[in-house]
Amino acid sequence: MSDTRWGSRGKTVGAFLDHFKSAHSALTDLESRTSSNSNKANNLRHSMESFDTIVTAVTTNKILGYIQPLTKELQSPNIDLMTAYKEAREVAQVISTLRNEEGFCDIYAQSIELASTIDVVPSKKRVTNRQQNRANTPSQSIEEHYRLNLFYPFIDHVTSQLNTRFVENSEPAMLATYLIPSALSRLTKDKQEMMVSWYREDLPQPDSIDQEIHRWKVKNQPPTLLVSTAKDTLNMINVQYYPNIHCILSIYLTLPVTTCSCERSFSALRRLKTWLRSSIGNDRLSGLAMMHVHRNRALDPEKVLKRWDASGHRRIVLTFDRK
Repeated sequence: MSDTRWGSRGKTVGAFLDHFKSAHSALTDLESRTSSNSNKANNLRHSMESFDTIVTAVTTNKILGYIQPLTKELQSPNIDLMTAYKEAREVAQVISTLRNEEGFCDIYAQSIELASTIDVVPSKKRVTNRQQNRANTPSQSIEEHYRLNLFYPFIDHVTSQLNTRFVENSEPAMLATYLIPSALSRLTKDKQEMMVSWYREDLPQPDSIDQEIHRWKVKNQPPTLLVSTAKDTLNMINVQYYPNIHCILSIYLTLPVTTCSCERSFSALRRLKTWLRSSIGNDRLSGLAMMHVHRNRALDPEKVLKRWDASGHRRIVLTFDRK
């Protein structure tokens, strides 16, 4: 399980539930042995035998299952802001529809079934008049307790984080999405002025941007087949007739949705520059990093050996034709 990658948490919780009974049996076996791990195994076994742990694991696995495809897509280098926004909002809406008694009913039934495999009886924690360390909403039954104190707060937290991270028009740069033909009808005068003021310094012909947008709206009126992505719009646009719109969309498509691309280079550097390679030179490190990051690209071994042999600093002379 990783602290920074939520995608690994979904896989970890899923594997934990799939091997729940086997893990409990293994901990019981370790506990019976006389070793330094017996106390740790005892604590872990008691945690697994808590119905609160079982309900929490099943709930987390259920909700993160909806987010798993989104987290993978957000790591793609080809995703744009508008696509990420649409997918995130759709996931948030789907998860919010689960916030009812029927949505928790299947989770609770699965939790009871999983608890029965290790002879755990459903129970809830004691409710007090004043509680500071956990949720303490009054409830009449065990199912209602976990629905009000665990399921609803978790759904609210996930949807709130998704809506906060992908707020519509949170940045003026996002207004460039309204230049996509399928969204042109929603481009108001206020949004257009805000977008133009944001991109004005980079535009090749800023004085004619209003007229250009007007021509662009007339060109993309129904019943014309409207493009729905920024990448397709950039490919179809004529830079000679619409230089400002082409510039705006080019800048918009270069804006990263996440920091996954730069974090990949940091991860690759950490794998390459180990303690045994702490004194490696910049040229060798750059070469190793390029080979590691672009490992799927085919290389010609003969060209590599020719360049290595042509350096003139090798004691072994290879038999390559130097013509």
